Amino acid sequence: DDARDHTVRSLMERYRIDEPHARQVRETALGLLSQVATSWQLTQPVYKQAIGWAASLHEIGMDISHSGYHKHGGYVLDNMDMPGFSRSEQAQLAALVRSHRRKLSADLFTAEQQDIARLAVVLRLAVVLHRSRSHEPLPHIDLSANDNKLHMKMPATWLDSHPLTVLDLKSESQYLKALDISLEVSTF
Repeated sequence: DDARDHTVRSLMERYRIDEPHARQVRETALGLLSQVATSWQLTQPVYKQAIGWAASLHEIGMDISHSGYHKHGGYVLDNMDMPGFSRSEQAQLAALVRSHRRKLSADLFTAEQQDIARLAVVLRLAVVLHRSRSHEPLPHIDLSANDNKLHMKMPATWLDSHPLTVLDLKSESQYLKALDISLEVSTF
């Protein structure tokens, strides 16, 4: 039993995180990661752990304030005692949570942290796809990466019935430009 998993579960309880929603985001993030892991060189188990923990805790700042909760969450995770986590793991987790929504700052990630920036992109997409907080399963999504280009293919019928998600994906493509990543969404 990994002490870090216990720490994450404790934080989820303490900060009253919506566990079913966090689980959906985590499963989607892990699924998307599996599709781009090879091309983005994110195949080591540590990346699955990091994105799983970040997805589980991405709403930790909601207990403080709904406005800017991603910033509050990043601050909380960066400054609290987290048994089992090294200082660098904790800082990476805080950066992932801080960057999971809205404007992105390339300053959050050093040149050596391109892998963490790419994990943040995957987490952001998972969060956008679950924006409605519906418990309906998502349709099959194809995500591919080629250097700094992402291509997402989704069923047209699903996108037609989720117009706000379509708008969020368009906004997301603009936000990702801060990391020099382009996102193209198409249908099948």
